[in-house]
Amino acid sequence: MGKEVSFGDESLVTKIVPKFRFLQGEKSVKKRILFISQKLIKETVHVIEHNGFLKCLADEGGECPACAAGNFKKARYATHVLEYATDANGKPMAPFSASVKAFAFAKGTAEKLQNLHQNMGENFQKLDVVVACENPEYQLINFTPDVSGKGSFYSQQPDAFRNEFREQIKKQVADIDLSEVIARVVSPDTMTDMLSGKIKTFTPKTAPVTATPAGNTAAQVAAPLTAVPATASVAVLTPTAEVSAAQEGASKMMDELAI
Repeated sequence: MGKEVSFGDESLVTKIVPKFRFLQGEKSVKKRILFISQKLIKETVHVIEHNGFLKCLADEGGECPACAAGNFKKARYATHVLEYATDANGKPMAPFSASVKAFAFAKGTAEKLQNLHQNMGENFQKLDVVVACENPEYQLINFTPDVSGKGSFYSQQPDAFRNEFREQIKKQVADIDLSEVIARVVSPDTMTDMLSGKIKTFTPKTAPVTATPAGNTAAQVAAPLTAVPATASVAVLTPTAEVSAAQEGASKMMDELAI
């Protein structure tokens, strides 16, 4: 007999984490972000065909079938960014609208960001960065600081609005576990089945790519960003009863928030 659960059981719900990335068909689209923290989360991962990124089980001293099979392991990183609602050229839309996204990336992008951080210095968390994509399939992206204005677009909003919006950003950061975004954790048996091809989580996409409507980024089309006009009150997100380790870590990251 199976385990009895209620319709209120959270395990029934697949959590969708908002991610900053370029979709197919967005090669000519520019996006605008603000780095809200200088901290990164780093994990050692394996890439298994049809199953994506899996956390290396040897990292915690356990048995890792992927390592035993000679599957190459590499570092992958993630951080929180604030993504603005923009047009296809990266120009912010009115009224102000933005939301926190999980930005996961590999070593190549990490090196670009390290150079960006060194070149921008103290402005790394003060200026917006326009992001362009060379290849959406492989997420080959480039970063250009916007030095044309007076600080970030967020910093130009009214003080009262920024103070309220910052509280909402804290909640959004706490709700995104970057480790889960970087890679999934599976048991040794499941990993073995993935390596053998017995388990295939993902299948190649054969459906045609739908073009993004002119003037809108895919982020706006797929899921509306949180719009908070300066005259409106900030929507309150209900916190969970228990504070998870991820939330505690996110809370510590908020100490480094530039906004």
